[in-house]
Amino acid sequence: MDGKPLRLPYFAPQSRLPIPIPSVQDIEREAVVFYEQTGRRVSRYGKHFVVKYGPNVSLTEGENMLFVRHTQPLLAPEVFALFSVENTDCGRVNYIIMENVVGDGLDQVWATLDTPEKWQVPNSR
Repeated sequence: MDGKPLRLPYFAPQSRLPIPIPSVQDIEREAVVFYEQTGRRVSRYGKHFVVKYGPNVSLTEGENMLFVRHTQPLLAPEVFALFSVENTDCGRVNYIIMENVVGDGLDQVWATLDTPEKWQVPNSR
């Protein structure tokens, strides 16, 4: 992000990708769903990607992740692609393809942190 408005669809430069971006068909066929809610799914594709997709997924979320990653001293998964496809069953389906960050989620470790550690979370990178 160099100060220019982001143009959609967005695809990260090939040099940033651990492997090629999977096709929509590959995602549907091979990704492992670990969260599903009305109109959105979050899946893991291999060991490199997490894909959030569905008609109720907002590409603005991916744009915000790109902005935060490039402007703030916070950890955020790298976004590799933001795009939409038309689906005859449900209309437009939005896709956010991002880095799979391995580790425990904050929701899993929060209860184990003492107060000073909790205060450090927003300032850690």
